[in-house]
Amino acid sequence: MYLLFTEFYKMNELQQRFSDFLKKLLAKAEELTNEVKMTIQETYDSDADAYKRNFFNFKNGIEGQYKGIIQKAEDVFESQIKPKYLMTFEQSLQSSMQKKKEEFEWFVDLLENWKMKVEKFEELAFKDLKEKSVADDLNEILAEYEKVKDKFFCKNCGGKLELKEYYFISTYITCPFCKTQNIFNPSTKMRELELTVRDLAEEKASDLEKNYETINSAGYFSAKEIFFAYFIYRATVYLEQIAIVPVFTETNKKIFFKELNDFVLYEFELENLASNKRLYEEILEYFSEVQQKANLENRKMKNLAIEYFEKIGNGKISDFEKYISELKKDYY
Repeated sequence: MYLLFTEFYKMNELQQRFSDFLKKLLAKAEELTNEVKMTIQETYDSDADAYKRNFFNFKNGIEGQYKGIIQKAEDVFESQIKPKYLMTFEQSLQSSMQKKKEEFEWFVDLLENWKMKVEKFEELAFKDLKEKSVADDLNEILAEYEKVKDKFFCKNCGGKLELKEYYFISTYITCPFCKTQNIFNPSTKMRELELTVRDLAEEKASDLEKNYETINSAGYFSAKEIFFAYFIYRATVYLEQIAIVPVFTETNKKIFFKELNDFVLYEFELENLASNKRLYEEILEYFSEVQQKANLENRKMKNLAIEYFEKIGNGKISDFEKYISELKKDYY
């Protein structure tokens, strides 16, 4: 009887000590959450870096503190609770085994429920943060450009200089009045326009990227279907970019065509799609077929496809006009 009472007392004491320990750690998690909520927005807004690297270093540090709190509890459980019960299981008679398991499960449940509370505090710490979207960054850049371009004057005669396009690198602008060369220096934020536009375009084409990745990794789609999915994805990115900033049209078109050629080299191990006449014809025929089904009804995208196939196939593929003429037909 005395032995049973002693075991019960020890069990009750261990439960109380572990429970109190978890409560103290939970209080630390709550305190950390309150501190973060007070400073996180200011920390985010004050980070002038385009990629918010300082902020994300700060955030990673906070997340590490929550992980550290959980780790402390798990270390105590592993070193002081679990060994006691593993040893007890080995020594217990079958009749008392079930009770020991129930006691152990009580500690496991307590720890798991406590971890959920800590994770909830971590979630609350970042919940109210208002992060800028790529679109927000773009609007800020364009708004800044509109202000700057109206205040750009010749350093020699004071004449107002017109910026006819967006310059995201330092550029010489000739004064139409006195012919003086003036340097237009875009701000750091304005220099980020190209990257910001690309990020926004990639964001808008994310579903097409997932579709391409699914098709490419499935293992049963043909080469023409894989190429078509990649073309639609990258063409959409390109068209989104030039819709926002038309000055990027020719530069980004070269980049887009290079992406296609690199894809052909990597995916099909061909220096040029036209170097495999059969594959070139299959892909071109497939483009013609899908446009009849209105899957390629975007005229800009269709014209982009025509230009690409003409660029790589004209003069290299026999019966070139026969194949390209089908793609040029209008079915809608």
